[in-house]
Amino acid sequence: MKVFFIIVSVVSSLFLFACCSEKEELILNKMELNLKNNDSIRLWCKSICSFEALEKGDYSVETENSSIAKASVYGKTFTVRTFLPGKTNIVISNNETGEKKYLKCISVSLTGYWREESELSRIYKNSVMVVANDKSISEKIKTELEAVHLNRGYEYRFVEGTNEVWITIPLQEKIKGVYYFDPEQQLLTITYNGQRETYVCDIQPPYPYIHNLYAPYAPRFILAIKQNLTEKYIEQYPNADITDVYIIRHIIALGKWWIAETNNEKTDG
Repeated sequence: MKVFFIIVSVVSSLFLFACCSEKEELILNKMELNLKNNDSIRLWCKSICSFEALEKGDYSVETENSSIAKASVYGKTFTVRTFLPGKTNIVISNNETGEKKYLKCISVSLTGYWREESELSRIYKNSVMVVANDKSISEKIKTELEAVHLNRGYEYRFVEGTNEVWITIPLQEKIKGVYYFDPEQQLLTITYNGQRETYVCDIQPPYPYIHNLYAPYAPRFILAIKQNLTEKYIEQYPNADITDVYIIRHIIALGKWWIAETNNEKTDG
């Protein structure tokens, strides 16, 4: 069994990816990728990601659906560009041995419906992180955020093209706002009700299949959305020596398009 060793600059369930802009200096992580297991990668739609094979060889690469993603290789460096949301296989060929391997590529988009969840299958739990030298202030901030802001239960509908976002807040009417998402930086900015929220969005593996009333198409795609509130609390408590304040929430895709697995189809994605 041949194993490919990969240096990656991109996030999957089996090896980490971090899509970056071409102007950024990439921090490459040496990981092992066994293509025989039909591994998968999850990439943001309309992003560019690269990985490098450590083994020398005469490689060629293609994708089965070029409208979703295209792949190219230069030497031993592979580049994947995503265009539309969906799934396709990347076929990696070793022209010296005739061996072919398939890498599943899942291109994820924010477009559609998402819901904040407090906990999913005891795997994905929302959390608050506060780092400050003043422990009393640290505990005060953490208690405040956990009580009010941690599990909000918001629902979102992101509209592609217009950059509109409709937010449903429990016990309130829907609120219209605007959003901007940078897939290369994984940075989501939402403006509504006169306030601006910024999140780093990290694609998570789908949670295990649970067939019930609330998740009939599970597992769906999950995003961890990390909100940085450090500057706000540094301004509020300038003498507390605060270095980090984060809220990490999880949102789940609600539309049928983002079903990761159904009774008729199982994927490794």
